[in-house]
Amino acid sequence: MTIQTIGIVSTGDMGHAVGGTLREGGFTVLTALDGRSERSRGLAAKAGIEDAADLASLIERVDLLMSVMPPSAAVTFATEVAALMTSSGATPLFADCNAIAPSTSRTIAGLIEAAGADYLDGGIIGAPPGRSAATRLYVSGERSERLNVLARPDMVVRTLDGGVGAASAIKMCYAALNKGAMTLEALVLTGAEQLGLSAELHQELSESQTQVLTRMEGRVPWLAADAERWSGEMLEIAKAFANIDQLSGGRVILGVGVGWAEQEFAALNVPFNKRGAMTNEYLAAIKALWTQDQASFDGEFVQFSGVDTSPRPVQTPHPPIWVGGGSDAALRRTVNYGDAWHPIRPKL
Repeated sequence: MTIQTIGIVSTGDMGHAVGGTLREGGFTVLTALDGRSERSRGLAAKAGIEDAADLASLIERVDLLMSVMPPSAAVTFATEVAALMTSSGATPLFADCNAIAPSTSRTIAGLIEAAGADYLDGGIIGAPPGRSAATRLYVSGERSERLNVLARPDMVVRTLDGGVGAASAIKMCYAALNKGAMTLEALVLTGAEQLGLSAELHQELSESQTQVLTRMEGRVPWLAADAERWSGEMLEIAKAFANIDQLSGGRVILGVGVGWAEQEFAALNVPFNKRGAMTNEYLAAIKALWTQDQASFDGEFVQFSGVDTSPRPVQTPHPPIWVGGGSDAALRRTVNYGDAWHPIRPKL
């Protein structure tokens, strides 16, 4: 099959940039903008991406359909695509390029392949094409080399052995490191500010770790804008590390703490007075992901439904959760959600 017409859903920051560079490479690039925001419409127009109107029309017109969206929407979108493929008989190659756990990718593969289409697992690492260093598109699955034709000067395509899940796995490992480092950087900067040592830390870093300081100053200010969008990705990371419990023979321990520095929460645009409730809800959601084959959760801060969580952790009912803190709330959290208490300046 020759790939000439490509569909991309959705046209957010990454999707519209990927579509734009593919169009510049000679491909016809389409999307489905029915029900989409004015921002998505504007980005699609900016990148020269044509509107096929509805998803059914898009599927019938493309050779390749790329899913590029928040990870929390990936399974729902694939389910809708599979149903439309079944009803229409149109079965373009489907590539999921989202930040999802390997097990989620295999779930989506099952949906798409049951509809009669081929599936490829993808993972995008780096900034959108055209902004800095070349974006990396990792691809795995049967005949993953089919996507080599998408390579552009600002988007490298790298195929991986290991079948469906390999590309998602490298994305999960990278995301865990990257997002974790960003969080640590925010904590360091806000902690220094609270201690009255911000200027001194800035001077030290400027002299000893110039590159680290430049990176921190470049990305910490926009964390608040992206924090909510990353919540689905963090859940996928939780699923990926449940897989690590499998690979390690049941040696994973989850340590959690609410945090106490108000500036840290302000930097991430997270309500300080809701931090306890949010932590409790995330722990409940994580336990649901670890203990249910098909997990659903509907809370104030976290919502998901029908998430395939296999394979489950080795440890039953789940890896141990150690709750840190010295407050009464931390003790209640330990009783309600944890398996062990890690005291920090306890009040006895």
